[in-house]
Amino acid sequence: MYKIAKLFGVSNVAVLKWIRKEANLIEEASSHAESKIVMIDEMWHFVNGKKRKFGSGEPLTAYHVDLSDGNWALVAIHAAKG
Repeated sequence: MYKIAKLFGVSNVAVLKWIRKEANLIEEASSHAESKIVMIDEMWHFVNGKKRKFGSGEPLTAYHVDLSDGNWALVAIHAAKG
C-alpha cells in the first residue's frame, strides 16, 4: 500500500480508502469451487518421464482450484508423510 501511495503521490489513507471503495464493488466469490488433487511426481512420470531432478526430489501435492473468473490456480506443497 505504501508503494502504491508513493507511486501516485498520494497518502496511504487515500490508497486505503480507494481499496475499500473498490472492494465493495467486487462480486462475492463463489465458495462452491471444487478442488482436485494431483501428485505432480506421478503426473510428470506419466507425461514425459523424469529426465532431471529438481528441488527436493520428493513428490509434491498440487491443488487445482477453478476460480470465479474462469482461471485456475495450482498450489504445490510437499506431500504429507505417512
